[in-house]
Amino acid sequence: MVVVVSAILILSVWTRSFFPTARGTMGHDWSYFLPLLLAGHYWIETNGFWVSPIFTPAFCGGLPLLANPQSVFYSLLQALTLLMTPVDAAFATLVLSATFGAAGFYLLLRRRFDLSPEAATFSAVAFLFNGFLIFRVIIGQPHFHSFALIPWIAYAALIGPGSATPTWGRAVRILSASGWVGLAVAYFVYSGSVNILVPAGLCVVVIWFIHALRAGPRPWFWFIGVLGGMLGAAISAANLVPTYVLMDTFPRTYGINLFDNPLHAIRWLMQGLFLARTLPEMGWFGRHGIGFGRPEAEFGVTVVPLILIGWALWGLRRQRVCGPGGGAMRKRRALLLGGPILLLLGLVFVMNIHIGGDAWHDVLKQVPYVESNAQLMRWWFVYIPIILLAAGLAFDRVLVTPSARTWGMTVGAACIILLNVTTDMDYYTDEPYDPALVMAGWRAVQDGEGPPPIRRVGRAPDEGGRTPREWVNDLNDQFVLGTSALPCYEPVFGYGLENFPESPLGDGPVGEAGGGPFNLANPACYIYGEENNCRPGDPFGAEEAAAAEAFAEYRPFPHERPRWQRVAGMLTAAGLGFFLLSVAVLPGLGRIRSRQDRRR
Repeated sequence: MVVVVSAILILSVWTRSFFPTARGTMGHDWSYFLPLLLAGHYWIETNGFWVSPIFTPAFCGGLPLLANPQSVFYSLLQALTLLMTPVDAAFATLVLSATFGAAGFYLLLRRRFDLSPEAATFSAVAFLFNGFLIFRVIIGQPHFHSFALIPWIAYAALIGPGSATPTWGRAVRILSASGWVGLAVAYFVYSGSVNILVPAGLCVVVIWFIHALRAGPRPWFWFIGVLGGMLGAAISAANLVPTYVLMDTFPRTYGINLFDNPLHAIRWLMQGLFLARTLPEMGWFGRHGIGFGRPEAEFGVTVVPLILIGWALWGLRRQRVCGPGGGAMRKRRALLLGGPILLLLGLVFVMNIHIGGDAWHDVLKQVPYVESNAQLMRWWFVYIPIILLAAGLAFDRVLVTPSARTWGMTVGAACIILLNVTTDMDYYTDEPYDPALVMAGWRAVQDGEGPPPIRRVGRAPDEGGRTPREWVNDLNDQFVLGTSALPCYEPVFGYGLENFPESPLGDGPVGEAGGGPFNLANPACYIYGEENNCRPGDPFGAEEAAAAEAFAEYRPFPHERPRWQRVAGMLTAAGLGFFLLSVAVLPGLGRIRSRQDRRR
């Protein structure tokens, strides 16, 4: 416990200096997410947390919000802005999600893999300091904090039905586990990280194979996984379906970054996982991508788990040489279960390499879900839980006495922490985004001023004498001044708004009824255009004065919704109902039934 608490405190102190840095700045991608948070906060202040923010007037003259695949409205990050500033919410999200993930990893290793408390603690501390979660949030990609749910999903899906419990009890346990898996899947969608949901699921499957190799298969895993996935899709349907429509309307046209040389890919993977402090600031590869910076390769689990795994493998080698051979059945099981592990982990690696010229790239661009990614290298995060699980298994194999395990846990955790906190962080302390305007907007709401309505579209007057580079870093912040920036930064339309629809919107006031269309886009046209007789980018008409005014003030406005959106809403309601039934109602009835049986 002392080791864990100390690790959490050190993580908090170490990362606090990036929210903001000594220069008062934050990671560059916070220039997108921090304004998104404040826009969500404006909506909550106006309508309450439970009214869905389908649209927002804050950016690009009016856009869909909930259908945005990177929307974080229903997430821990957004909820924390009700209690603290957006910057403090960003920092708290990092610490809380890392701690939550480490706790899940500890329980996974202790209760599903039956490892010692010391081994589970060592791996949990390593997970707490993994570079993928820490540096993604620092750089301004907070939606990846859902990565912390992976050990919890594996923990729930690997639950045993309990042979000693009655049939009713086994069914309740399995349905309850499926309910929690479904909620976690839905959180990936609602927190804006649907783009890592598939590799996260692949990671959980690999964990199952490792567990089956160690303790025998648990077939209920597949039932729980499938039912949980279906439930997660149902709970998130109201968000997932319009997101699909929006992305289908504006497909990504970028190529996928792939390594031309497999040796370069191995180098970046090994450095990113075990020697992250040696990573260069920039890397470029492939023929189709946009390049990448150091954060794309930050997976850092440090070299300590690798040393443990190597130590254990050396011991196994000596056993094979000096000891009796294993049974034929054990070898067959190792082949049957070990093969899929290598295949799945190898696929994640191979997906990042050019094979046959551009042929492999062209195949990937035809695969749904995969084709919308510019960087598949981020999928390498699946190696983090697998390596740390292997390190936990190795820990108990090479450290067999209680005293050795205690020392191993303490020294190993200390080395992981030391290697992290002594890493050169100049890359992250020299970030450009200034959150001052967003902070001022949040504080104004706390002081009772209320969200400022959008009265202008375009570019607000620059009174700070900043350079164009400094201006673009907080382009999306201008809604704090009552201006919906156009152009704005919205990756749905491409990094340079190259797919942004043609629109009559111009630099000027929103306008008033009676003088023609408003200078404010009707956001329903982006996803419900056919039902509302309009196209993406069309403005509110002069006859829609009440709707335009409501929208400019962050309030809902009337619009036609298609049948598929109503069906998606009903699916979400049904999914939430099944979740409550599986995790609250049925377990409650089971406890009542058990008490009655004992009385008899």
